[in-house]
Amino acid sequence: MKTSYRFSLTFLLALSLTACDSLHPEVDIQLKTDYTEILQALGDSNKSLAQKLLLIQAASGTALAQNQSLMQLIREALASMEGTLEQKSVAIQAAMLDQTTTMETKLALIEAAREAGFADAVSQRTLLRQAISALSGSVAARLEAVEAAVKAQTTTLESKLGLIDAAVQTGLANSSSQQELLQKAVASLGGTVEEKLAAVEAAVSSEGSSLEVKMNLMAKTLEEGIGSRLSVLGQMDKAMKSSLGELDAQYQAIQEQIVSQLSEIAAKLTTEELAKAFKSIADVIDSQTQSEEAQLEAIKKVVDDLKKAIA
Repeated sequence: MKTSYRFSLTFLLALSLTACDSLHPEVDIQLKTDYTEILQALGDSNKSLAQKLLLIQAASGTALAQNQSLMQLIREALASMEGTLEQKSVAIQAAMLDQTTTMETKLALIEAAREAGFADAVSQRTLLRQAISALSGSVAARLEAVEAAVKAQTTTLESKLGLIDAAVQTGLANSSSQQELLQKAVASLGGTVEEKLAAVEAAVSSEGSSLEVKMNLMAKTLEEGIGSRLSVLGQMDKAMKSSLGELDAQYQAIQEQIVSQLSEIAAKLTTEELAKAFKSIADVIDSQTQSEEAQLEAIKKVVDDLKKAIA
């Protein structure tokens, strides 16, 4: 197994050196030193996952472990773990509570854990809340740590949405700071409009965050001009299905009616008004106190009231 780690990490080093053909000899030596330390750490069964993450994090300021290279190193750290699934889960939880690693690194670890099958949507939410609970300092300082992770290029919008949702659910973020975090998450998206829209669609289709945060994301998507009204309305259906789970026939019909009515109303609204409609929907949802059926009924009332107002 260790041979495979050596091969993949050697490949990473080769990529970083190829991208910097004019490296100063001292920098070249430093990269190789960092690589050796990380390789030894990943192969050392006496080191905890948190210790390995700290070493990777320390290297993240060099060309060796930036952006997707950092994610790959974290995937390798997970792959190096030994023991049962339960023991691996315990190690991941311990890393969440470790105060030496940043929120960005922890979010990257959670994303890698989901990719590797070590965490599902439910355990992801638990891990994110644990990571937030481990933050120290003032509210402003803790929000700053969350903001840094949200702005980072190392993780997907889906993971960032889960972190924002956890910040809301734990009381760290209020409605104002939630909007600011969503703004920064959307601003961090790279690529074409189509690629940004694909990232939004993946985020609203996932089970890793609440319907409230997804609705606010769709409002932000409209405000930023990512995608058409039609595509955003299609995302609403996906958001409800992924967040509300299995519903009986009565509430499935209500869900379909909401999408149909909102599509009809949207034709009579400006983009700004439609964004406000999504925010109004988000405002009436409280997943901590409302059942899934109650959330649907609250959404239906907002849509019904909006329909009457523009009739």
